[in-house]
Amino acid sequence: MILIFFPSLTPAQTPEIVGYFAGWTAENNKYNVRNIETSGSADKLTVIDYAFCVPQPGADGRIIPAFADPFYDYQQIFPAEYSIDGVKDDSAQALRGNINQLKKLKARHPGLKILISIGGWGSSTYFSDAALTKESREFFVNSCINMLIKGNFPALNGTGGKGVAAGIFDGIDIDWEFPISGGLTGIHNNPKDNDNLTQLFKLFRKKLDEINPGLLLTAALPAQDFNVKNFNVAEDSNYLTWISLMTYDLYGGFDNITGHHTNLFSSSNEPQIHPSQLSLDKTVKLFHDKYGVGYDKLIGGAAFYGRGWSEVDSVSNGLYRPGNSKVGGYDLYRYLVNLKNEGFKLYWDKNALANWLYNPEKKIFWSFDTPQSIALKTRYCKEHHLRGMMFWELSGDDDKGTLINAIYTMNMPGIRVNKSNKQKEEVSFAIVKPTEGDYYIEGSDVVINSIVNTPNSSIVKIEFFVDNKPIGFAVGGSFDWAWFNASRGEHMIKATAEDVWGGVSESVPIKIYVQSTDKCSRLWQSGKTYNVEEQVIYNGKIFVCTKMHRYSYGANSPGSGTEYWKPLQGVD
Repeated sequence: MILIFFPSLTPAQTPEIVGYFAGWTAENNKYNVRNIETSGSADKLTVIDYAFCVPQPGADGRIIPAFADPFYDYQQIFPAEYSIDGVKDDSAQALRGNINQLKKLKARHPGLKILISIGGWGSSTYFSDAALTKESREFFVNSCINMLIKGNFPALNGTGGKGVAAGIFDGIDIDWEFPISGGLTGIHNNPKDNDNLTQLFKLFRKKLDEINPGLLLTAALPAQDFNVKNFNVAEDSNYLTWISLMTYDLYGGFDNITGHHTNLFSSSNEPQIHPSQLSLDKTVKLFHDKYGVGYDKLIGGAAFYGRGWSEVDSVSNGLYRPGNSKVGGYDLYRYLVNLKNEGFKLYWDKNALANWLYNPEKKIFWSFDTPQSIALKTRYCKEHHLRGMMFWELSGDDDKGTLINAIYTMNMPGIRVNKSNKQKEEVSFAIVKPTEGDYYIEGSDVVINSIVNTPNSSIVKIEFFVDNKPIGFAVGGSFDWAWFNASRGEHMIKATAEDVWGGVSESVPIKIYVQSTDKCSRLWQSGKTYNVEEQVIYNGKIFVCTKMHRYSYGANSPGSGTEYWKPLQGVD
């Protein structure tokens, strides 16, 4: 197996693979802690966020933490076949349920950390009350420390008691959805929620440090700026070990148009009816460029589930088309991946680097993450020096842990080929983007599109190289990849194609140039004022401004043949 290394991080800042485990998935033994072990996922995870603990009023009205479902959390008796070690829970045990199984899992994997996540979409009603005053914060934080870190669970049905879960949780994850405004109907909000939350984070960090400075404090934050602006994210990051970006549900049940709910890049094809053009990349830049959060405090998000729409017409194979998302618009990857056997076809967006499924007869559309999209997200996080990857949630993966393995290896599953004596088929394939001589800005992400044309569709794998160094491979028909955070200089991009018989062919290499930002502006932007001699990159070419002009729209774009721009050749 291949470990992910983030070279820019210090030893104390190891790359994280963070998976949420929802306690309710144990209902009817659909997905248990044991599945994390049997799928091989426990060896790859660094952190499990157990969801959820809920802020709610106690007997005296003050806000305390309470488990969302104490039966599944620490009372359920697991039979031997659903237990980590094959030992049935004893009815006399003070600690049973999921949390006892997590304790056993952690003992088997000493490097694995378990956090308790507080809040969630349906459980953030009383966060505002908990954070409201100095006294309420002190009471709530002390209650959380006592119950969740010191392990003093409430006594219920013969379980719980003093110290029964001590040492199981390695920290706390805060998931307040959302301060000031937003969230479910009925959530309590206050105009000072953002400042109160910052003080809550500060107090949590102080109290955790008093016990052990190594205890983690993390937060799951939204992807959309209209929610992010209601947090003090730059200041909050000083108290947080990291911020997990919820870069999913970017389209969903609130939209009457289909779209990618967890795409890596924004797409220029996205219609103005949904003008946000959200993506993981856009959210990372929002937190870092606008709000000043360090890359090493950010963790990208992936989804182990999909969002669906019905009544979708077949134009553009259902993408960005009107649809009904109100009924049955949510399902897990483990089920969606099998729809390819039920009349659904898998499509790939070369711009957004995201998949979708569509069935023209049933008129159903699904947006979801796949091994290809997740491998690319992980490489993006690695090359841009983020802290790691997070996903919601473990039960969505298949029994082989395919999606977690894509994070861990940063690649798609390998393909077995029949290396027979059959003569290699004549292969026609090429890199069509970028094109020879294209220019990029230092730090850009270079999307690599290839085209394959063989008589029998025999190509099963294309591997990509930059300056003869492998950067990953694509299998299964969507033969596109990306080189992230491009370094300054002249570079050669090529690919090799492998057919079903093990024959390998090589593409014509493509030379590109990556310019430093001190020599060239960033990509041309519509509506911006440009000055004489200012340089921009437009469609892979460098242009220099020959005449100052304001409001550079439409016909005034570089390459349009106007008096304002001329192509620049021979740039070092």
